[in-house]
Amino acid sequence: MEREENGIKVYSSKLSNTNFKAVKVESVVEGDIDMLLSLLTTVDGMKGWVYKTENIKLINSSSDSAVTFYSETDLPWPMSNRDAIIHLEINKNNLPDFISIKGTCDPDGAPKEKGIVRISHFIANWRINMLKGNKMHIVYVVEVDPGGNIPAWINNMFIAKGPYETFINLEKKLKSINK
Repeated sequence: MEREENGIKVYSSKLSNTNFKAVKVESVVEGDIDMLLSLLTTVDGMKGWVYKTENIKLINSSSDSAVTFYSETDLPWPMSNRDAIIHLEINKNNLPDFISIKGTCDPDGAPKEKGIVRISHFIANWRINMLKGNKMHIVYVVEVDPGGNIPAWINNMFIAKGPYETFINLEKKLKSINK
C-alpha cells in the first residue's frame, strides 16, 4: 500500500511489460451514480477536481455511455506537460448493483500540440458498487506510461499523489452536489 488516509486507499503494482507501476484506488464516497456519471462526463468541469488538469475539452459525446475528450496534465519544470485523448465507455448493464467504466487513450485522436508530450499508453478501469445510505464503493485502477524522458523510478516515487488528490477532490465535489 502506498497511502491510506481519509478513507482512501492507494496501492501500486509493478507492471510486467514496463518499469512503470499501475495504481489502484479504493474509497467509499457519498452520492449516487447519476451524480458520479455527471462528473465523469461533464468534461469541462473535470479541471476543477482531476489533479493537475491544465486544459480539458470535449471531443465527442456519442451517447450517455461514451465520451471522448482531450486532457492536458501540468507537470513541473523541467518536464513538459503531458496530454492524452481519453475515451470513456460506461457499462450500465449491471445497474442497480454496480457499473463499470473503461478508459483508454487514442494517441492519434487529435493533432499533437507543440511542446506537449502525447501519452500513448493509458488504461483505466472504474468499478462502482452501490451501497446503502446513498454511498458508493469505488475501485479505480489505472496504468499509464507518461512518455518522453521521465524515468520510471521518478514517476513511481509520486504515483500515489495524483490519484489520492483526485479522489479527495471527487469526494468534495460529490458532497457539494449532494447538498
